[in-house]
Amino acid sequence: MTDAKQNAPHSAHGCSDMGAEKLQQFVEYGLSPRAAEAAISIDETMGVMRRSIARRTLLQQAVTEMKLDVDLAHLMVINTICTARADGEVTVGLVAERMDIDPSRASRLTADVVEKGLARRVASQADARRICLELTPRAQAYQEAIHAYKALMFAEALQSWDEDDLVEMARLFARFSHWAMDSGLAPKNADRLAPIIARLREAETKAD
Repeated sequence: MTDAKQNAPHSAHGCSDMGAEKLQQFVEYGLSPRAAEAAISIDETMGVMRRSIARRTLLQQAVTEMKLDVDLAHLMVINTICTARADGEVTVGLVAERMDIDPSRASRLTADVVEKGLARRVASQADARRICLELTPRAQAYQEAIHAYKALMFAEALQSWDEDDLVEMARLFARFSHWAMDSGLAPKNADRLAPIIARLREAETKAD
């Protein structure tokens, strides 16, 4: 990168103007200004939630406060085994699939969980040659404690809410959560996407 580019002032489309630009974009794509402001607020809130979820803040807090002898990755394996059991027997391959991780990593994590006494290997009832996983009573106690912890946190956070507001929020949140599946993770109008890609290609050319 040249000194000129490094020292160039931010353009009208720099980060400082991102809020106004986002508002303009939402309006351009069909929302009223008031609806656009609400959409931006939702987007920003989702960003905060994603970062918190990525750090697993609540889960880490539960582990710390209740002094559980387990790390977060192992807790995720325990939870996966617990929820997957509802659909039948749980194998390492199913753990990998449900956690969306490489089978070798799933194998290492499940081995750690077994070594910690939080899960055990058992023979499949359908095929004795296949090894399955089930939780030990200690792991089940961990699960129950964490669920109770989360329920306590949610109840304390929401107990001051008006009941009707909370019920309506749950309905709208569920409706919103399906947008990705409903939209297929792509704009329905491909013609609207073309100018965005064109601007990107132009910006890439100028940056080179």
